Amino acid sequence: FIKMIHSVIFDMDGVIVLSESIYTKIFVDMINRDLGLKIKSTDFEKYNGIRFEKRIENICSDNGINLEDEKYIEMSNKGRHEYATNSMQSLKLNIGILDFLKELKSRGMHIGVGSNGSKKIVEELLVSLGIRDYFESVIAFEDVDHPKPQPDIYLENANNLFVDTQDCLVFEDSISGITAAKRAGMKCVALTTTMDRMQLIDADLIIDNFTEIDVDKLDEI
Repeated sequence: FIKMIHSVIFDMDGVIVLSESIYTKIFVDMINRDLGLKIKSTDFEKYNGIRFEKRIENICSDNGINLEDEKYIEMSNKGRHEYATNSMQSLKLNIGILDFLKELKSRGMHIGVGSNGSKKIVEELLVSLGIRDYFESVIAFEDVDHPKPQPDIYLENANNLFVDTQDCLVFEDSISGITAAKRAGMKCVALTTTMDRMQLIDADLIIDNFTEIDVDKLDEI
């Protein structure tokens, strides 16, 4: 029995688009301003791949601050709004991904997006980058009961694409994303866009960008 990859599913931030550093600046500035802290970008980046509400809660916990759940949601929505309003236009696609998407499409591969982010922002971003038509399935936070590191986002993508989980390959950039893909029974390629290689060792393959991946060899991963 030879496993055949029929579907490729991409995380959004840090995988399709190089957005994590922009998100980090927005949220670090907001947290320091609103909560009177002096956290650094590394304090926020160590929680990459986790919903912003949880990241802010973890940072508050690390600094002995307890807020109502509504406050974490309010701050997260505020940061997302600033990103969507002021920063989305300056985002760039990850290196090599457009050619990779074109190659996948030419081979008849099923292509999806699985993001812990907001559905509205993910959809708007795909449209603004001119790549929405490549994706048959877009699953975001609101579409599932449990976000990453639970497997729901990737399982729902497989369901939408009418493919078996073992025939899916996931591209991720965070520990929680890799965990979600593995729990879904999928192979996972990690990109070093937001974490260093040592943090990504649970992935089946680690690359720096999409110029390092060969569509003809996906079944060998």
